[in-house]
Amino acid sequence: MTKVYMILTMLFWASAFVGIRYAVAEYNPFELALFRYMVASMTLFIVAIFKKIRLPNIKDLSRFFVTGIIGISVYNILVNYGELTTTASEACFIVNMAPLFTTLMGSYFLKEKIRLNFVIGLIISFLGVSLIAFSFSDGIAFKQGSLFILIAAIAQAIYFILQKPLLKKYTPLEVTCYCLWSGAIAMVPFGFSFVEKIWSVSPQYTFSVIYLGIFPAAMAYLCWAAVLSTMDASKASSFLYCVPVIVILIGWLWLDELPSTISIIGGSIAISGVICANMKKESQIRMGNLFREFLTPMRNFSLFTQRRDKQIYKK
Repeated sequence: MTKVYMILTMLFWASAFVGIRYAVAEYNPFELALFRYMVASMTLFIVAIFKKIRLPNIKDLSRFFVTGIIGISVYNILVNYGELTTTASEACFIVNMAPLFTTLMGSYFLKEKIRLNFVIGLIISFLGVSLIAFSFSDGIAFKQGSLFILIAAIAQAIYFILQKPLLKKYTPLEVTCYCLWSGAIAMVPFGFSFVEKIWSVSPQYTFSVIYLGIFPAAMAYLCWAAVLSTMDASKASSFLYCVPVIVILIGWLWLDELPSTISIIGGSIAISGVICANMKKESQIRMGNLFREFLTPMRNFSLFTQRRDKQIYKK
């Protein structure tokens, strides 16, 4: 079942970028964010009743609220704005930089050590995102949406950092529920106009938002929690590098949207940087050994030619 949960998680999270790109054509970024997370809140409320989650400590309410505003409200509104001008796959490539920002902030606020491969990976990723952020079709032009998505990735990283102390006292489901509900409440004053718009837009746009709320926002988390219950977090996270590829496929099938060649190259570079940055010491040693094995025949051939040249020179 773990494989099934993993596949569902990747499909749900990948489809979120495409669903947002589709729904933002009718719902503005604030309306889309609130509508989606009202649906997600109701879905998780039902789950919370069955799971009988604990009430939060009064002292932790402010942390839950701030974490929810940054990780749910700010992140989703920025992604929605970003996808007005960027494709779903481009948005996914950029958001995948969030783990790098999390590590960077963790080193400052949580005093976590940074390795050299992280610095190299960060530089590589920024080069990749720079390619995505600029359009080369009609001359060089900056895509404003890419900046929104990049800030959203930073917001997500802050969300992960603020979550860490809460996860020591509460279960992942409890933290997700209280943060998600807090973020949804914070958006009410800005996006409640979606209620009127429901009756005026085409039903398929409304259904896409309901899908976004139930599956990518709520059910994907439950699937991910099931994966982490039987699999190491680092191993499970490595599968998420497949998400951008799935986004490209779903975007093509749903929206007939394909990223430009330069965006695919930039995205591949960005993901390579994330993989490099998150590579553990054992993996680095294995890669080094493979690289040495690859170079050994070339080195032997070089030594052979040098000896042969010396012999010819002596003759």
